[in-house]
Order: sequence, then structure tokens, then C-alpha cells
Amino acid sequence: MRILDRIRQARLNHPPGNATQLELLEQIFSAANPSEDDDDLLLQWFFNTRRAQIKRLRSEGLNALATVEEEKLRPLSGLRKYQSYNGTVLRPGDRFFCDDRDHPGWDCTGDVLAYDDQDGSYTVRFDGPDGYRGNPPERLTADQVEPVSEVGDQQKKNAEKWTNSPLVRLLDLAPVVKTALENRLSVFLCHASEDKARVRDLYTKLKLDGFYPWLDIESLAPGDEWEDRIRRDIQRSDIVLACLSAVSIAKAGFIQAEMDFAWDAAHQRADGELYLIPVLLESCGIPARLAAWHAVRLFEADGYGKLVSALRDRARVLGRVTD
Repeated sequence: MRILDRIRQARLNHPPGNATQLELLEQIFSAANPSEDDDDLLLQWFFNTRRAQIKRLRSEGLNALATVEEEKLRPLSGLRKYQSYNGTVLRPGDRFFCDDRDHPGWDCTGDVLAYDDQDGSYTVRFDGPDGYRGNPPERLTADQVEPVSEVGDQQKKNAEKWTNSPLVRLLDLAPVVKTALENRLSVFLCHASEDKARVRDLYTKLKLDGFYPWLDIESLAPGDEWEDRIRRDIQRSDIVLACLSAVSIAKAGFIQAEMDFAWDAAHQRADGELYLIPVLLESCGIPARLAAWHAVRLFEADGYGKLVSALRDRARVLGRVTD
């Protein structure tokens, strides 16, 4: 049965709310119009692309969205006609490799003869010594065989024609990601360049804990007028963290300008509104202009926990999402 027929049949068996990915697959296969032999290659490309996107979502701290996308994949697993090692397509006529044999003296490669989709097993014929191919057929489960490198390389090459085509736009999660991030508490990280490593570590932790941090090296795009962009983004942020160290409080230049932007923005907020938090990266003083705000000592054992607690309290007040 062609993949489009299997997709349409599967849609009949799923409630409308659970058929989103099936509808997407139908669009992809209709647009690609693959041959029957390429059905599973295109399905494999779809799975690989989606899983890479889900991995990226988790790296951005968008765990809830990643879980939703994973759940959407669940009803699709039964659509594949062929199953093999690590999900790579392996079809009759392909060369395969097996590293679990009782005869290690043999060359553990051979030819796929047939596939039984009822139990996921392959009928194969192993090469014998010196390339002898007269061995009797044997049955192996899908997790015991994998394509030889040439087959895998060819499949990867075939998939590139879809990755570099308009089909990839059908899989674009950027609008969903943009909306999800905009619902997060936006956190601007003021810091000195000498503290970049420690602040980048803080940036990563905040992102994974459900916030939307801003860090110049991650957020500025090539060609941005960075001073205007930074001033604007400080104004737009829900919270500004003034990351302080002995170096930053003694340093002149743009780090002080950033602090001035944050100080000005804080004074435009309502009295008592949590907006500016001095974050001590190490034991150091606090500039007089920031002394009015209670500081978090990030270097102490419970410092990060206290910071996250304050940020989540602010997120709740603003109706932001942190999961």
C-alpha cells in the first residue's frame, strides 16, 4: 500500500485533534510525489528532521513544546513499511552488515532478500568466506542488521533533495517557537566582557529553567546597531540582571552605559515593581546607583535558587510561562 493511502487510513482512526502530524505528512507526500520505493526514505527524512527540531527545542528550554511535538510523532510509528537498525531504511536488495554472528571468521555482510512487516524480521543471505554467496537464507530481527555505509550514504544523499526543497518549509516550527519564547519572562543580562564565561553559564541555566534570557553574543545579529539595540531591548525586558564582579564595577566603558540604561529604565517603572536585580558573581561591592535594589549572591550555594524563585514570582505576576 502506498504511503499516502496508509496516512489517509490512519487519519480515519485518530480523533481530529490528534491528526495534526498526519495532515502534515499528507501535505509533504502530496508535494513530494515520491515513488513507492522512496516512500520510506521520505518518511525517514521526516522523522530525522522532526527529532532534530525537538532536540533543539529542549536545548532552548522549551520542554513542554518538545513534549507536545514528541507526542505528535507517536501515531506515526506504524506507518513505516520497513524497520531497521537505528531507524534507517533497509529494503530488499540492499546490502547490510551484522555484528552479532556466531561465525566471526565470516565476512558479516550480505543481501536483504525480504522483509516481514508483521514481526519486523528480515530474510537475509550472508556472504561466506571469500565472498561466497551460496549460504542458505536466515531470519534476523530489525535491530540486528544495519545498512552498509554505501547504502546509508546513498540514503543521506537522496534525503538532501528534500531538505533543500520547499518541503522543509512545511516543517518550520519557527512561528511556534517565537510565540512560545515571547510568552517567557524576558531577562536581560548586563555584564562585563571579562565575565562572559560565567554569564554565559547563567544564560544557559536560565534558558533551560524556562526563561527567555538576552545575551549579546547570542541575541545580537550581524549588522545590528548594537548600542541602539541594547538600549531598546533593556527597555523591553521584563527583568534586568546587573551581573557584577570586581572587574565590572571597576570598569569604565559600555558596561557602565548598560547599567545606566537599566537604571533609567528601572526608574520609569512603577514604585515597587521588580525590574532590576544586582547579581553578584563573586564577593564584591555594589555600585552606589544599584545599592537601592536587593542583590542576589550567585556565588553562594543557594544563590541561583533564590534568583530563580524571584524570577518565577515575577513571571506569575506578569502571566508569563516558565515550563
